[in-house]
Amino acid sequence: MKLIHNITITVLVKPDENSKLTGETILEFLPEDLDAEKIRIEETLLKAEYGDDITKFTVKLEKERHTKIVINKIKELLEKEQIKRLRDEENRIDEQGMFYLRLDRQKLEKEGKAELTDKGYCFHFKIMLACFPKNREKAIEVAKDIWTT
Repeated sequence: MKLIHNITITVLVKPDENSKLTGETILEFLPEDLDAEKIRIEETLLKAEYGDDITKFTVKLEKERHTKIVINKIKELLEKEQIKRLRDEENRIDEQGMFYLRLDRQKLEKEGKAELTDKGYCFHFKIMLACFPKNREKAIEVAKDIWTT
């Protein structure tokens, strides 16, 4: 049974930060051969009205085999109590069935470890849950299935 329609991973990088390292870290969540899998990491320059411009990395995964890779990598990197938080925190799910989580960027890039965060310095994951009927209650059930280890 399909549990996820798509996953969008987004990361914002300031000019004084290592965008190459951020790009390499995104690759950890993706299949090995991006060209063969027809996956593109979009890189967009966001013009700031004040201050420095910011680079935005975005990748959207729609195939089930790709979304499974992302979920499995998140489960591999998070400790059990963090996965339990994902399963139990229903406020991560909106009325449209979108599940949100953020992983601390510094931990991922520097230590290769994942840690949930509520701060903006992160890898942001938007996961569109597959549920019918499409409502928050069904989405909560699907999320519990995904994050049950």
